[in-house]
Amino acid sequence: MNKLFPRYAGKTLDDFQVTDPSHEVALREVKTYMGAVREARAAGHGLTFLGQAGVGKTYLAEMVLKYAQEEGFSIESIAAATYIDLHYDQMVYSKHDEDEEYRTHQHIQRIQSQTDFVLFDDVGREHSGQSEWSNHILFNALRFRSDRCLPFLVTSNLTPTALNERYTEGFLSLLREVTTVLIIEGEDFRCRKDS
Repeated sequence: MNKLFPRYAGKTLDDFQVTDPSHEVALREVKTYMGAVREARAAGHGLTFLGQAGVGKTYLAEMVLKYAQEEGFSIESIAAATYIDLHYDQMVYSKHDEDEEYRTHQHIQRIQSQTDFVLFDDVGREHSGQSEWSNHILFNALRFRSDRCLPFLVTSNLTPTALNERYTEGFLSLLREVTTVLIIEGEDFRCRKDS
């Protein structure tokens, strides 16, 4: 699909506001990653951004995707909750709308196996019922991509401990194995009066 979230289309890495030492570390890691984007694609290595709301996680992830797209790679940005909804929709459509089911299935396949770099944004915000179905869907997507050396990026407001509690240790272990995990701190830039 080659898409960014529209709000980031006109942004650049130079627009990123550094207001915390963790921003400098993250920015340095992002630039290093961009400089080796072809190697990252070949190795299936991605990035994970963890931190509170509004500290720039999605911004940095989108700049990575934008750069990858400029280098000729296919990209996709999707909220984790939307990805889960696609699976739910596919089940619903399978009962009454074959064309819509097929389109939804194709979208899921693009995300899982046909796109070079995928951002799963805001992991942890998707609904988690007692069956933990959504947790399994998300973990399976990340595992599927990692097994095929297809890199992904993740953003989440959850801490590493909270990720373990929500998704099991295997989830965090996978992130640490196939992504560089960056913790971003600072205040919510969306709430600052000087922005």
